Amino acid sequence: MNTKNYIFILAGAALLVSCCPGEHNRTGTGNGPTPTPVPCPGKRTENGTVIAFTNSQIRLRVPVISSNHPGAGTQGTFLIDRTECTSVIGTLAVGSTVTVESPEADWHPVSS
Repeated sequence: MNTKNYIFILAGAALLVSCCPGEHNRTGTGNGPTPTPVPCPGKRTENGTVIAFTNSQIRLRVPVISSNHPGAGTQGTFLIDRTECTSVIGTLAVGSTVTVESPEADWHPVSS
């Protein structure tokens, strides 16, 4: 086999792969359905001041705990587990005010 034959084989394989639906198009920009994120049930959202944070947790001081939660209307401090379902709006830095949304099970009250 010469170089010309190799080029034809590779071009044919590339054409064949590009015509096949499936895993190679993960961005959702093609003609297939757009992938949807996995929903995270039972979310809780609170606004507060970041006291400390690591790659796995956020310590948040909340001036007024949201209604429908223990201690509603009072201040509280929480240790929040960071998972793929955790969303932080604002700059995550000590002393900054942020909004954190995460599954209810990830929120752990801390004694002040």
